[in-house]
Amino acid sequence: MNPVKSFVRFQKPLLAIAAAAILTAILFSFDFNFLEAKLYDFRISLSPTIQASSDITVVTIDEKTTSRLGQFTPLNLKSHLSFIDKLGLYRPKSIGYLVNLKHVNQVDPSSFQEHSGLFLETVRSLKKSNVSFILGTPFDVFGPVFPPVPLDQLHQSIAIIHKDGNVFASDQVSRRALVRLAGRPTFHLELAISSGRVPASYHPSGAFSVEEVEAEYFFFPYAGKDLQSAGSKPLSPSKYAQVSFIDVLDGTAPTELLRDKILLVGTLNLENPNDFSKTPLALAPRANLLIHANIVDALIQGEDILLVPTPINWILTIVLTALVWTWVLSSTPLRGVIATLSLTLFFLFLGWFTFQGYGGGARLWIRQSQPLIGILITYYLAVPYRLIQEYTKRWEFQRKNALLTQVEELKRNFLSLITHDLKTPVARIQGLAEAIRSKSNDRSDREQLGNIIHSTEELNRFISTECASCPTSTSV
Repeated sequence: MNPVKSFVRFQKPLLAIAAAAILTAILFSFDFNFLEAKLYDFRISLSPTIQASSDITVVTIDEKTTSRLGQFTPLNLKSHLSFIDKLGLYRPKSIGYLVNLKHVNQVDPSSFQEHSGLFLETVRSLKKSNVSFILGTPFDVFGPVFPPVPLDQLHQSIAIIHKDGNVFASDQVSRRALVRLAGRPTFHLELAISSGRVPASYHPSGAFSVEEVEAEYFFFPYAGKDLQSAGSKPLSPSKYAQVSFIDVLDGTAPTELLRDKILLVGTLNLENPNDFSKTPLALAPRANLLIHANIVDALIQGEDILLVPTPINWILTIVLTALVWTWVLSSTPLRGVIATLSLTLFFLFLGWFTFQGYGGGARLWIRQSQPLIGILITYYLAVPYRLIQEYTKRWEFQRKNALLTQVEELKRNFLSLITHDLKTPVARIQGLAEAIRSKSNDRSDREQLGNIIHSTEELNRFISTECASCPTSTSV
């Protein structure tokens, strides 16, 4: 096959693909993270949530506890010592302690000094009973906030709820969780490993590294859409089981909610905004303690969100923009609009469908901001380009029509002149024959002259018929 003819044949689709590739390269030089975050939140809100595990129970230092003890959160160390001592009787599987012991020391330094040694021994006795105890260490701008001596000897891991501050959407929404920092597993991963259902070397399938801070993160789905929020009623029993701190101290907590369970202990004060964070599920903040439980649960169940590789996003963007360009230029304006809208809706549906993780499959996150912006830009570039083409064709049509009008006028003038020049001598012959015939008395001459007159009449009719049969106008 002649390569020149092949290129001419496929010239338009090749040019459309080339233009789409250039536009895609420009689009992917920008992040559009704010738009992508909103699309991500939209899919989270429409996707099925993970089933809250019955192996996890949250123990809350709540208003009921502070009211009964007559203290402020996070309570003095004597109360925590009594709690740990009573909690050991329930034989939980593991305990994740999300209490800032540095603040406990600040609340009542004398109690801390008096009971810190005994608290350390009580925690160590839990380990002898095969109960794992992990202290969640806060993290501030200066690094981990370690507890005072001697409680710095406790097994501890960094426990933070990551909020998109200076990355991604920069809207303080919790979408991702920290799995490892500087190669060491964080609080959530260690607690999940302690359940025995996650190996020590576990890496979520959707985990990704941020080399600048030596951190490993993963995006996680939420369990339920009605988690505890600031100012709301107590947690629905259909979600994570919840026990009050004071009920454990009183020995009235249900045994089935604590025995062989993963316990997360922390503060939950409905009046304290620091105990809550925003999530993709709603604008209302959610309890930090329940978000911690959700992250641990997502690790145990292997529920994470896998970001589709960038090359696939490139290919999708090129294909979508090339299709829009081709459809808008090759179809009617109405069909172009319908095709563009249909393609946009299909792509949104595709992003939602792959995000569901049906049949136990991975939840795939297709970045949609670049393709959607590419569709919009392509459409608004293709429409003016098509209008320019239409105006060019119309101008060519008008130019040709004017030329044809001139030609038609010349044709009419020519035919009119030819008709006149042909009919004039015929009329003269006919008139002369009629004049001679009227004066002749010879019968033979009169018959011959009659034949001449009849022939001129037939010739005249023939000329009139032929001239009438010629078109006087031409349509384009």
